[in-house]
Amino acid sequence: MNPARRDLLENKPPLLILSPPADRTSARTRRVLEALRWALGPEHKRVPHVVLHAEDDVPLLSMQAGAGLGFDVPRNSAPDRFPHFWLMADVVGHIQESRPGSGGLGARKLRDHVYRRRAERGGLPGLLWHMGGTDTAPIGGVRGFFVGLVWHSLTRTLPRWVWARRQNRRLVRSKRSGWLGRHLNATAGGAPVFELLDQVGARQSPRLHLEPGHPRHKEGLAALELLLLRALLEDLHKPAVGPVLPKRRRRVSRPVLLVEIPPAGAPGADAAERFLRAFHTLQSGLEGPGPLVIAVGRPSGALQAELGVERTNLRRASTLLHSGNPRPVVVPLEEEPFGRPGLQIPPVQPRKFRMGWRAVTALEIAVLAAAMAAGTTAPSLWERPRNTRCAGGDDPVAAAGQKQRIEIKPTQWRADAQNRITTQNRRAEGYGRCGPSCSSCRARRRTCRTPSSTGPSPKCAASPCGRSG
Repeated sequence: MNPARRDLLENKPPLLILSPPADRTSARTRRVLEALRWALGPEHKRVPHVVLHAEDDVPLLSMQAGAGLGFDVPRNSAPDRFPHFWLMADVVGHIQESRPGSGGLGARKLRDHVYRRRAERGGLPGLLWHMGGTDTAPIGGVRGFFVGLVWHSLTRTLPRWVWARRQNRRLVRSKRSGWLGRHLNATAGGAPVFELLDQVGARQSPRLHLEPGHPRHKEGLAALELLLLRALLEDLHKPAVGPVLPKRRRRVSRPVLLVEIPPAGAPGADAAERFLRAFHTLQSGLEGPGPLVIAVGRPSGALQAELGVERTNLRRASTLLHSGNPRPVVVPLEEEPFGRPGLQIPPVQPRKFRMGWRAVTALEIAVLAAAMAAGTTAPSLWERPRNTRCAGGDDPVAAAGQKQRIEIKPTQWRADAQNRITTQNRRAEGYGRCGPSCSSCRARRRTCRTPSSTGPSPKCAASPCGRSG
């Protein structure tokens, strides 16, 4: 696996099981797991990965897988978001904590519980929830009742209703992303999402309160493991690489799940094999490439027969990881290498980023703003300035050296202008009387302009008021 090349992420790698010798299985299993973990990040995570230690008190390894992938992400990389996983984790946790014999939890109570947990994780729902304050209004009486009713409706009831409708559209009704409806065989126009999940709780809750060794108890855990792992795999689809968004360009590696398989009969052995069965069941119908799952331990014969494994060596197994082989691969490890110090596995070298995606986003915004500002001001640098000077000059009379006061004669100025207009009109009429054959005046090429007078009329100029215009 080379996380720096995205073309290698297109294939769907098979489930890989490394089987150490029967002698001292637990110690050798942990030795192999530690070597693989060191290769994925000696000092810090270079690739998103998690080591799943199967223990008796952790019946669902999918819960551990989703929580581990969201913790301690590689440096300067974009952390993956798991909206589907955390929603199903809250539902599964509520089903496990329900009292025996209670039947269905109630769709409304289940919705309220899941939304409350979503608000605790922050974001806009968390902000609105904390703005709502306490459940009881600080003001008593009728006034406090109506204030609390209106305020809680705006900060809690309405956002919760919108959130529930959005989840129902995404998980059930959508033909493209409605994986929960397909998983539960629900139609698009059927029951809402929390009614479907309440039905799941009503079926599996009585089974979970049976004895741990009871077959129905194991069936209930297997059903919840399938539901939770399906949500995690839906969140781990390979995201699209955006040409502009730096946050999307950083998702260049495939998540890795390292699973410990305890010996048969040891605590956690059933949980590990249940997780591997669920992954093998879901991998065939998975649309995206999915994560790389490497299990270390000695699986039972029943598990190998159910998975239909293919036994091979390490050299051929490395080739099968890039071939899209759907069959799980079992690689028996020989006894001899464990008797001497082994070769150190070189750490992976994925693409590294020097700056965080937030810093790169801020830098891109600053460069874009500077480019837009330069684009608006650049044309003014090479354009000639517009001439706004007056034709007769910008200097006033005093600056031009005129010392005598100009006598204002509006009547005379008007008469001179009218005489000049009359003379020009006669000349223009003379041009018009010339025919096209007259080459001396060239009437076709002449342009006649008539000036206008803005002076006072003779009547107003002769009046005693002496005002013009």
